[in-house]
Amino acid sequence: YYENYFKLDNGELLNDDVTGQIGFKKDLNEKTSPAFKFKTIDGHYVRSEDEQTIDNFLFRNGVIHAYEKRLPGDKSVYCDFYIPPQNENQAIYIEYWGTENDEACPETMKTKLEIYKREQLQLIEITKNNLNNLKAYLTEKLRLFHILLE
Repeated sequence: YYENYFKLDNGELLNDDVTGQIGFKKDLNEKTSPAFKFKTIDGHYVRSEDEQTIDNFLFRNGVIHAYEKRLPGDKSVYCDFYIPPQNENQAIYIEYWGTENDEACPETMKTKLEIYKREQLQLIEITKNNLNNLKAYLTEKLRLFHILLE
């Protein structure tokens, strides 16, 4: 339903016609890759259908977010989703640990969790099981960080 309702491609609004750069994404340190094959309602390209579901949920509920933002303190590690600070709140990072079959996943997970702890970042972790009731799960987790969904 929403795919047909929103006929606006945010990517078109964010492109700099002079340089061809995507200003908003550059400012949020978003990573782009040809491996990102699934397009979300708000124009992000993500790695998997599960991440597409999460991104679309955030967009449909009015949560401003970025995909694949560089983590503070490390130039080569990116979070899955980033919610910028609002009011007096800190930024929120969301990790989807849905690549259990990927052999690099345990090492990547360990590295990321160390960064979140060291930098004292607010983290919401999502697993494949959480996708079964994503609305209830994310609504509660975001509420803990003072974000109330529309």
